[in-house]
Amino acid sequence: MYLNFLFQYKKWGYKGFLSIIDQVLFSGSNFLVNILLARWITPEEYGAFAIAFSIYLFFAGISISLTLEPMMIFGSTYFKEKVDKYLTKVFKGHIGLSIFLAFIFLLISIFTKGLVRETFIGASISLPFMLMVWFCRRKYYIRSKIDRAAIISGIYSIVLLAGIIILKEREILYPYSIYVVFIIASLISVIYYKISNNAISFNPFNDITYQEILVRHWNYGKWIFLASIASSITNLVYIPILGLVSSLDEAAAFKAIQNLTLPFQQLLAASSMLTLPFLSNSAHTVSKSIFTKQMRFLVLFFLSLSLLYSCFVLIFGRTIIKFLYSSEFYIDYYWLIPSFSIILIFMAIIEPLTMSCRAFEKPKIVLKSKIISAISVLVLGLLLVPNLKLQGIIICMITSIIFELMVILKSLLNILKEN
Repeated sequence: MYLNFLFQYKKWGYKGFLSIIDQVLFSGSNFLVNILLARWITPEEYGAFAIAFSIYLFFAGISISLTLEPMMIFGSTYFKEKVDKYLTKVFKGHIGLSIFLAFIFLLISIFTKGLVRETFIGASISLPFMLMVWFCRRKYYIRSKIDRAAIISGIYSIVLLAGIIILKEREILYPYSIYVVFIIASLISVIYYKISNNAISFNPFNDITYQEILVRHWNYGKWIFLASIASSITNLVYIPILGLVSSLDEAAAFKAIQNLTLPFQQLLAASSMLTLPFLSNSAHTVSKSIFTKQMRFLVLFFLSLSLLYSCFVLIFGRTIIKFLYSSEFYIDYYWLIPSFSIILIFMAIIEPLTMSCRAFEKPKIVLKSKIISAISVLVLGLLLVPNLKLQGIIICMITSIIFELMVILKSLLNILKEN
């Protein structure tokens, strides 16, 4: 049975490889930018960037849940026969929504000051441009042209890394100036997208109404939207809170050590993209006892990877921190690595369980787990963070992910017990 499971990957071999390349190029470039910024600018400046980038990811999650995630479903199913017209309208809606979110982001900057305000303004202006690249990449996935998505990611990563190096050489690298490079990298990627295909045609004469698209996207995306809000509380709120109750330096240290977990998180994301189609098929074609065995295999596989990765980071953590950041300041926060390793292990267990819920078309379970996790963060955060600061946040993170695991596991076991 396990050999069968592995052989299933052959039919996705080439596309799966390209998908991993695309993920590595796009996410890897953002990872390297974080490493270089932490290495080349002061902890206070990197803290300002980390706070702004966390809020950017929050708004990006809203846009993805309401436009891009539903587009991935409906573009290949309901609107498959008129996908060009559909994507045209989604593109316009996506741009409109991203501009609206950027405006809200800009309003938030009014309540900040100094370096943080300047960085917020830069991040808010760049938001619509960066989200355009996300649309282009997803559009190619709908058309099964993953090679072009990988090319866009390659162009984006080359321009982004070259830009930050140029800023460093000219001694104008600041937490807000990097967003100029984000805008340029995004624009060049979108120009390639427009030149390389004519799929998006702005023909006003079509039989798809905005209302039809809006209703379908909202009915599907509202659950993801709510889950995205809850997930942001449990994943993205910590850095802004640290900047508020502690200091930009401590926010920078938290982000710098958290960066060490990003390669494994990207590995989980890439594995999920390849595994979810198989699990979705199994959920509707095999018995629940067989599905349970497949799920157990995935849990053990991901858990083994997380243990290996955690051991590596624990053993060589100090050396890695010194190599990446070349700063004694970040080495002083090595004590965070064991806590992040524990969180990685829980994430490795949760990921296949969450995929299984999605395979059974039970998004409300995922939402429920995220909401309960978010509530635990809010309650514990109010009690612990004002006094314990960074230690309080670590307690919140570990407690919230335990709650998330308990909810997912209990609900999934109930599904598997159903006849």
